Amino acid sequence: MINRQRILLQFLKEAQRPVSQSELTAWAFLLRHEYKTKGGRGFYQFIPHDVGPFSFVLNHELKNLREFGYIRPSNEQAWILCDYEFPAITDHKVADDVTRVIHDFASHDTQQLFDRIRQRHPAYIPKSGQPIVAAMSTLFTAGIEGISIDRFLGRLIDNGIQRMIDIRHNPNARRFGFHQTTLERIAEEINIDYVRLPELLCYSCSQQTTSAEGEPLAFDRDRNLNLSKERIASARVAALAQELPSAVFCITAKPEHCQRTQVAAAVSAMGNLSIHHL
Repeated sequence: MINRQRILLQFLKEAQRPVSQSELTAWAFLLRHEYKTKGGRGFYQFIPHDVGPFSFVLNHELKNLREFGYIRPSNEQAWILCDYEFPAITDHKVADDVTRVIHDFASHDTQQLFDRIRQRHPAYIPKSGQPIVAAMSTLFTAGIEGISIDRFLGRLIDNGIQRMIDIRHNPNARRFGFHQTTLERIAEEINIDYVRLPELLCYSCSQQTTSAEGEPLAFDRDRNLNLSKERIASARVAALAQELPSAVFCITAKPEHCQRTQVAAAVSAMGNLSIHHL
């Protein structure tokens, strides 16, 4: 069990009462944003949502904790611990911050918690201001390697992106949130359009992307195979990007090691778009 899951269980243990999912989310958010340890390495990240700060990973892992018998619903709105021992938080400083969160906020109701978040972290409350919208003269690119679904979505939202264009070779990812069907559902929930373009499949990101010396490998051999299809697909990306602020995304973190860089260059030339790598 990873530390962030232990933190959720410790919240429930120290609260000594049923805790709503909204409360758990708010406590985790406040731990992340208002305490020195920020919940430790790999802790949950949050995005603005209609309900306030939200983490798809946190929600997913609460369901897993229920399946494994660590928690159960006390009613439709709240969670309680089962009579089950669970591993302690390994970082004592994080454990101390968890105790502080409970001391500071366990007596607050949900409205008080979100009033505090609205006052101190207004960017996470969508109704508190107009959303950022990127200029449609820019095509963004992104890689999902090494980040959570919440971090990825946060980057899109922070940059005003309203459409994601998936050019991965294999969209059936094991990491939560990145499998095509899950990502389509999540994108719809946060009002971001999802488009998959198999004509621009990024083969190189599913294989080796650097040489033994660490230099990026050339992608030209792969791209020369289907140039006519790629030109048509690139023209479609240009049209899509001119309709809504868009990001082309694949796997590899560094754009210089990923075929999306050449895809973006081709689209840029067709649509007179600038390129911004997230």
